[in-house]
Amino acid sequence: MSQTSSFCSRCKNPVFTPRINANTAELYTKLRSEYGTAFEMQEVQEMLLLSDRDLEDYESEIIRLKSQILYVEAQKKRLIDYKQRLRSLLSPTRRLPNETLGRVFEFACDENLFQERHLSTRVSPSLLSRLPALAISTVCTRWRSLAISSPSLWSKIRQKIRSDALVTSGQLSTLELYWERSAEHPLFIDVHASRTTTTLP
Repeated sequence: MSQTSSFCSRCKNPVFTPRINANTAELYTKLRSEYGTAFEMQEVQEMLLLSDRDLEDYESEIIRLKSQILYVEAQKKRLIDYKQRLRSLLSPTRRLPNETLGRVFEFACDENLFQERHLSTRVSPSLLSRLPALAISTVCTRWRSLAISSPSLWSKIRQKIRSDALVTSGQLSTLELYWERSAEHPLFIDVHASRTTTTLP
């Protein structure tokens, strides 16, 4: 029942070594035997105390290992993210000159649609289809710089308005951003207004 300390070869921290050898076969043999001596009873009491200490150490070891697992999982996720970013360096789009990329942006930004709904700046298919100039400017530093330096991308605006709708501060600030980035370029604004009708019973 003596315990010798050993150390992890990697982290050099002490490795848990159980004090009790849970030999069930030996225990079953003793359980089938006659009542033990006083010395054996004392030995059993000592083994019970050592078992409690082992259980505490097992719990500590579980916590330590779970912490290591969380660390390894975090490192794995970090590597996956790094690999994805690393792979993006091979993207054919990165090899396109700014002039060609600008023409693609012009084609994509033929219309920027404003309507009564919550505006999120998170890049998504919905944002890309409704406000392509804004979506393009949030992809990467190069695309943002190219989009901001191209006023024509921000100059084509289509606004849908309902008579019962309230314009939010977020919509106004986004619209002001478009006006600001369109600079001196002529604006093309297409406004569609609709009236809400109430059907009487």
